Amino acid sequence: MASSVLPAAHSLDGLAGPPLVGYFFSWALLGVLNVQIYLYYVKFQKDHTFLQVLVYAILALEWIQTILLTVDAFDSFVYHYGDPAALTSTNRPGWFSLPLLCGLVSTPVQCYFAWRIWKLFRTVILCGILVFFSIVQLIFGIITVTGVQLRDVSTTSEIGLSRTALAVDCIFLGGSALVDAIIAVAMTILLLRLKNGMLKTDMMINKVIRFGVESGILTASVAIIGLVLAMGCPGKLYYEPVIYILSKLYANTFITNLLNRTMDRTNSGSAIRNTSWARDTMQIDVEMAGNGIPPGKTAR
Repeated sequence: MASSVLPAAHSLDGLAGPPLVGYFFSWALLGVLNVQIYLYYVKFQKDHTFLQVLVYAILALEWIQTILLTVDAFDSFVYHYGDPAALTSTNRPGWFSLPLLCGLVSTPVQCYFAWRIWKLFRTVILCGILVFFSIVQLIFGIITVTGVQLRDVSTTSEIGLSRTALAVDCIFLGGSALVDAIIAVAMTILLLRLKNGMLKTDMMINKVIRFGVESGILTASVAIIGLVLAMGCPGKLYYEPVIYILSKLYANTFITNLLNRTMDRTNSGSAIRNTSWARDTMQIDVEMAGNGIPPGKTAR
């Protein structure tokens, strides 16, 4: 087994540690996603065909990504054990395909949230902005796969030293974080308008807002962390765990939002919240005892 010389300012454990952590988290999040997909299959078999196809397509993409990352793991830690060149190679299939697969997952998820905002609040301009930046993110994911990002680097540890690579990463990860932040802020502002002073209704809306903000901030924060690590720690691989898990965070957030459409009853059973997809229209049905709000009211 040939052993390569370590890059400057690197130790073997410093090169092997970050991707190994990324592999562990990627496998774990795929397990969480599988459970959520099963729950979706059990509870929402009557969903629109397009939505079901999107859900299972995202699952397939995540399996493909995980398989490619597992191939990378075997190549780095089994077939070329102890060889630093295998840890920093730009030709690894899993690492090379990450931006494309992440874009293919994050773009439809973000467009789903944009569509939900449009259905509920009819804000065409805002939805157009979200879709635009989401597509830009996908385009730069494709550009990354074509090799433009890597034209002036020879190893993955040099990503932070390349202006071209950093520019592509800033647009890709920065665009992702921007869209997520806009979605979280927009949903918060728009949902706050639905409050009517009734305690139970307002509590429900607060719950929806809290979940939307938490999920949006999670993906946005992870994207920003990846960008900061790539820019702030040049010559190091600290950014790799972030890019390994980003698409799976999007996938899990998406499925969690779909599962949240099930009825949510209070302990007393007096309040019911149900989000349905009847006739391709998303409705928030609120039925409360004595609050004067008729069931089946559509929030727009």
